[in-house]
Amino acid sequence: MKKLLAILLAALTMFSALSLSACADNGDKGEGGATTNIVFNGFEDFDRDFLTIRVVDWAFGSVNQNFDKKYVKFGEASALFRPYGEIGYRGLPIIYLPMYSTRFEYNYKDMTKVEKISAWFYNAQEETYKVGIGLQTATVDCGQTLDSTSRTVTQKFNLVPGWNYVEYDMDPKYLNCQTGVDLTNIFGMCIQFEYCNELVEEAPYIYVDDIRFHLSEETVTGSETFGLKADAENGVWEVADFEDVRQAQMFTIGTEIAENRRCTIEVVNANELSTTAKSGQNVLKVTRHASYTTSHTYSTGISGDVLSEVFKTIGKDLVDHPENYVLKLDYFNYNPTRQRAGYNFGSSLCTRNCNTWRYLDYVEPYTWGSFEVNIGWCQSYLYGQLTSENPVSTYPKLLDGYTVEDAKFTTNPSTFGFSFAKYTNNDRRDMVFVFDNIRVERIA
Repeated sequence: MKKLLAILLAALTMFSALSLSACADNGDKGEGGATTNIVFNGFEDFDRDFLTIRVVDWAFGSVNQNFDKKYVKFGEASALFRPYGEIGYRGLPIIYLPMYSTRFEYNYKDMTKVEKISAWFYNAQEETYKVGIGLQTATVDCGQTLDSTSRTVTQKFNLVPGWNYVEYDMDPKYLNCQTGVDLTNIFGMCIQFEYCNELVEEAPYIYVDDIRFHLSEETVTGSETFGLKADAENGVWEVADFEDVRQAQMFTIGTEIAENRRCTIEVVNANELSTTAKSGQNVLKVTRHASYTTSHTYSTGISGDVLSEVFKTIGKDLVDHPENYVLKLDYFNYNPTRQRAGYNFGSSLCTRNCNTWRYLDYVEPYTWGSFEVNIGWCQSYLYGQLTSENPVSTYPKLLDGYTVEDAKFTTNPSTFGFSFAKYTNNDRRDMVFVFDNIRVERIA
C-alpha cells in the first residue's frame, strides 16, 4: 500500500511540474536539458490550433489557416487574420487563444513561470500596422463581448511591412495592478487588431506564427518596484512618465461591457500626436471609441498599487500632513472640440470610490492643460462620506473587518479614476485624451 501511495504521489508531482510543459518537445532546451521555451501555438494542426480560437465579437472578421510559405516562419502553416469591423462598430477587433483544452489535453493556465510570450507577425500591408497582446483573465465564448475586467491592458506593437518578432513582458508587478489578474489561472492570450474602416475589401492581412512561452526555472516574481523616480530634496515623486511602455499596465480600464464602449490605452511617442511630451518622449494615449449607441461614460484610472508605492516612498509626513501634498498631471486634448475629464478616488478597503465625480478644467482643441488635487482634501472628502450621518446608497462602505482609520486615502488608496464625456447618437468620432508627467509634489 505504501509503495502504491509513493507511486501515486510521484505521478502527481510529475504532473504538477509538467503541466506547463505539455508539448515541450517542440520547444528549446537549455543547459542540462531544461526546457527554456515551448511552442504554445504553431498553427500547424487545424483542429487544435484553430478550432479553439475565440473570436470575441460578431464584428471581428475572418480567421484562416495559411499554407503560402511566404507567410510561414516555421513549419508548414501559419494563421491569417483579417479583421473586417462593421458599420457603426469602432471597437478594436480582438481574439483570444485559450490556455487550456480538455479535448486536446493541454493546460497552460498557470503562467507563474512564464517570463515573456513571443510571436512572429507578418504585416502584408505597405504601411505600419498596430497590434496589441494581453492576457484573458476570464472565459468568454465565441461571439460574446469581453467585459473590460476580463482581460489585461494590451501591450502595443507597431508592425512594419514584412516579418516582425515581438515579445510580451509578463512582469507580475505590472500585471497585478489590473483587476482580476491571477497568474495561476489565466484563460487565454489576447491579440487585438486595429479598426479597419468598415469595408471588407480594406481589411488588412496579418499573419501570425510560432507563439512561444519563455520559461524560468523559478516562479517569476517580476520587478521589486515600479522603478519610479523620486526627488525628495525638491519634493517631487513620479507616479508615471510613460518612458517605460509597461507603465500602460499601471492603468485600469473601466467596467463597460461591450468592446466598442470601452477605452483603449497605450503608450506612444508624443510626436505621433503632433505634440511634445511634458516629461521625456512618451505619453499615455487614451482613446474613447465611437459607437452608434448611447453609452455610459468611459473610464480609466491609475492603479491603487502604484499610488500606494509612491505614498510609502514619501513616508510618514504624507500620512501626518496630507494637506502639504498634491497629485498633479498634464493632459492634452487631441480633439477638434474643447473637452474635459472627470476624476474620482477612494480607498481599497471600501466597496467603491467616493460617489461624486469632480472635473478637470476644460481644455481647448489640441492644447495642453494641467490638473492638481490636494491629497489632504481627498482624504477629508473620503472621511466625510464614510462617517456621514445620512449616507446615500452610492457612498463607499467599509469592507468587513476594517475601520475608518484603516481606510485612509494616504495609506490604502484605490484606483484614481478618470471618466470621459458621454456619447449622443449624433457623436460618431473617436475621442483621444493624453496624459503625461503624473506626479506627487510637496507644496509646504
